[in-house]
Amino acid sequence: MLLKSIMCLFILGFVCSAYGAQYHTQSYQHPDYPGQCYDKEINEPVPVGKTSSNRMGCKWQECQPDFSFAVSSCAPVGEPKGCKATEPDFSKEYPKCCPQLICS
Repeated sequence: MLLKSIMCLFILGFVCSAYGAQYHTQSYQHPDYPGQCYDKEINEPVPVGKTSSNRMGCKWQECQPDFSFAVSSCAPVGEPKGCKATEPDFSKEYPKCCPQLICS
């Protein structure tokens, strides 16, 4: 029973981690907003420890103490035979804005 539980947790962790891409941005502070991260894509400051959802890039980001962003974004979508990836839906928050596979 314990082995089955561990295996289920491992598989669940693998599936969840495959859903998106994670990375860190370069540290940047805007002179008008000292002590905060600054998202140049949407021209918006974000306080340290706070999160924002950048719809322009379909991503979620958290301002780090070094003024970089820890970012989660959509994973690349491969198109298996008989399937087509939709375009990102920038009207929705991450992760609902990510492309989806439509298979016939």
